[in-house]
Amino acid sequence: MTHDPESENDEQLVAVTVVRSGGFAGVTRRWAVTAAPPEAEHWVILVEDCPWDDCGRAATAPGAEAARTAGADRFSWELHAVLPDVDRRAELSETEASGPWRTLIDAVREASAATPAPGTTAPPAAPPAAPAPEATAHPQSEK
Repeated sequence: MTHDPESENDEQLVAVTVVRSGGFAGVTRRWAVTAAPPEAEHWVILVEDCPWDDCGRAATAPGAEAARTAGADRFSWELHAVLPDVDRRAELSETEASGPWRTLIDAVREASAATPAPGTTAPPAAPPAAPAPEATAHPQSEK
C-alpha cells in the first residue's frame, strides 16, 4: 500500500457553505470557505459550537411555524459543513440565526469576502480620488 499525502490532505479539509435567501428583494446569496490544516482547526471549533442536533427540534416545537414566518421579508439561512469525520446541514430562520450560528455565519461571510471565488480575480482597486481643486481668488478689476 502506498502513502498518498495529497489524498490524506483532502481528508483533512473543512468546508462550510452559507446560503441566505429571502429578504425584501428575494435574492439568494452564497458564501463558502474551504480550509486545510492548520487553519481547519479554527473552522472545526466554530462548526462544533453550533447546536446542529437541536435545529430540527426547534422547527417542530409548538408555535415554531408562526415564529419562522413572523414579519415580512425575513431571511432564511442554509448551512452545510463538511468536516473530516462528519457532514452537517441546517436550515434556520432569521431569528434562529443567533449565538454560535451567527458567529459561524459571520465568519464564513467575512472569510469568503476576503477570498475571490475560484476562477475569478479580485476586483481592481478603485483609483485614488482626484484632489479637490483649490479655490483661487480672482481680483476684481477696477473700472
